[in-house]
Amino acid sequence: MLELHVHTKNDFGRLLNTLVAKIFTKRTIKMRKKSKNETTPQQYVSDIVAIHEMNHRQNTLGVNHALMRHIDEFCGRPAKISDVTEDFCIAFSEFLASHVSKSSVKTYMQKLHAILDHAVAVRVIPSNPMPPVKAMVSGCRSAQRVYLTRDEIVRLSQTSCRHEETKRAFLFACQTGLRLSDIETLAWDDLTEVGGRLSVSKVQVKTGREVRVPLNAVAQELLGDQGGRGKVFSLMSRSVIASDLQNWAEAAAIDKHLTFHVSRHTFATLAIAAGVDIYVVSRLCGHTTVRTTEIYAHIIDEALLKGVSLLENAMLSDSAPKRGRERVGIWGRIKKMLAPRLLTVLK
Repeated sequence: MLELHVHTKNDFGRLLNTLVAKIFTKRTIKMRKKSKNETTPQQYVSDIVAIHEMNHRQNTLGVNHALMRHIDEFCGRPAKISDVTEDFCIAFSEFLASHVSKSSVKTYMQKLHAILDHAVAVRVIPSNPMPPVKAMVSGCRSAQRVYLTRDEIVRLSQTSCRHEETKRAFLFACQTGLRLSDIETLAWDDLTEVGGRLSVSKVQVKTGREVRVPLNAVAQELLGDQGGRGKVFSLMSRSVIASDLQNWAEAAAIDKHLTFHVSRHTFATLAIAAGVDIYVVSRLCGHTTVRTTEIYAHIIDEALLKGVSLLENAMLSDSAPKRGRERVGIWGRIKKMLAPRLLTVLK
């Protein structure tokens, strides 16, 4: 009989994690014995994470659990060991780069590499498919809110993509702000009429909260023939989607690191630029706090300030006023007059 000594909340947390790890470990060992030590395609990444967690410190367990949340969000479902290939690892590192800092990308990928090494040692998988972490991380850009301009969206819509379903889903996400996990699970039953307008009403995979997005004409056109059954989009694996997007962006001569999440940044940024109230944008995106949405307002502020500076420098280089006092008054009025038109910076 196991005697338990729990004195604090932290003691309970450590005990709970240990018990969970043991349960996963027993299940994994049983599955390996049943398959005579051969890799079982139905095993989950969480199984090998659980094996790796045995006798680790509490903060290490926290990193593992955060890593699993990112992996499950990346896959849109519990990740299987058979999913983890070299392409998967590269695409996952790019996914992380669009969500967390570069140092965090390195931490998570090093942790995943160690977990896969351990899985090889206990004969769950035959070899570690991950490329060198340093090479992957060095190729990652620091986390930033990349978004597309209206002109870039038009160029993408006019450029062919290897898988047209990837193209259709991405452009639809640009018009709705839905995450990839919600696009993947979007069903025809999630489309309803609200106030005479077709809308998406579904529970978000990431937050578990309902989001409701009225569809504009472009989004409705991208849906094609309506009234079907099952899922709206039939997408390939996430690693294939990631490859599709990069090749598509290159074909459209767009020099930006295009991930599916860029569609969500694009929707929020252009909505605020168009004058949509920030609280409305927050609701449409399903953000849990308006602080997340305010980031997009800062992007527009920076673009406007940059536009003003560029315009002022161009005009001053041509003909600078003779007197300083006149310069301040005249150019101040010019900036005030042209500021509303500087939204074209985003086009």
